[in-house]
Amino acid sequence: MRSMAASRTKRTDEGDAGLPHCIDCGCCCFSPDPEYIRVFGIDLDRMDARAQAFTIDHSGRVAMRMAAGRCTALTIDPVARTYVCAIYEARPDVCRSLARASSGCLGDRAKKADAPLLAVAALLAQSRARA
Repeated sequence: MRSMAASRTKRTDEGDAGLPHCIDCGCCCFSPDPEYIRVFGIDLDRMDARAQAFTIDHSGRVAMRMAAGRCTALTIDPVARTYVCAIYEARPDVCRSLARASSGCLGDRAKKADAPLLAVAALLAQSRARA
């Protein structure tokens, strides 16, 4: 695990299976489904108030809050093109269980490879519009 400051620097080496490190991808955090990342009681027990602020109750089914097709806890640096979880230490078990280069990871990368790139483009466009 790297700190937020350390994770701002994109890793130049490739890791296992020739895949980029997770901070270089973020595909697993994207979905149009508002209940995509379920949060259970054990997760809520681990989360402090700041982490719980990223959740939403959908008629008794708690999930991570989604906006613009991605988990709101995902912090995107559009210049460095890094994707960092703002609540990494308190993230839900479903996020903890997704191992890099697992079939779930590879499936997300295959299906959603454009999602992080589109998010970066949108953030850069917003930044240019404000300037």
